[in-house]
Amino acid sequence: MEPRTEVPGARRIEESPPFARRDERKLRHHLVYLHAQPLIYHGPEGQLYDVEPLNFAGEREKLFQTLKEAGKALNLRAEAATAENLRKLVTLGCRALHYTGHGLPNSLVFEDGKGGCHMIGAEDLKRLFGAGRRKGGVKFVFVAACHSEAAGNAFVEAGVEHVIAVRLEAKVADQSPAIFMNQFYLALLVGHTVKEAFDIGQNAVDGSPDTHAK
Repeated sequence: MEPRTEVPGARRIEESPPFARRDERKLRHHLVYLHAQPLIYHGPEGQLYDVEPLNFAGEREKLFQTLKEAGKALNLRAEAATAENLRKLVTLGCRALHYTGHGLPNSLVFEDGKGGCHMIGAEDLKRLFGAGRRKGGVKFVFVAACHSEAAGNAFVEAGVEHVIAVRLEAKVADQSPAIFMNQFYLALLVGHTVKEAFDIGQNAVDGSPDTHAK
């Protein structure tokens, strides 16, 4: 089966908005925003390393502003990206999931609840997310992390219809992610399909004076 993970430059994208109204009475959250910012990484021989900080507060504020500009009253929930929170929020029910944090070629960096890193590999991510999955659950996942293609494919294999991730060999740099995210979500919220929203976000990045890598 051809992977549906969507990254800058990808061509295969779906045709229907993930925020389209269905049975809203059963929907706990429209969008879940998970952010991982562990403080330290434990090396294989017990070494301790600082983890590069990410600007979650600024990204979240821009996302809230995008929702306001779109005029949509969506139920947005932001939580620390732990394995427990991921499983809990998927069980409670949401339409879309956004993860932002650090990525490695075969895993995403979550928090362990004690300030440290919890690496979740692609296969474990698929099992954690996909357990007990029912039709009509999470329709869309955005993985905003370097090297997150394997994680994106894990969500696809777990049954998510539409996934955006970063190519395996690519890193997230400069202002491109923020520009893409804001324009992408704005387009979705006003009724564009994921394919149309993806193209709008990519073209916004290409045309911005604040970005270098296209």
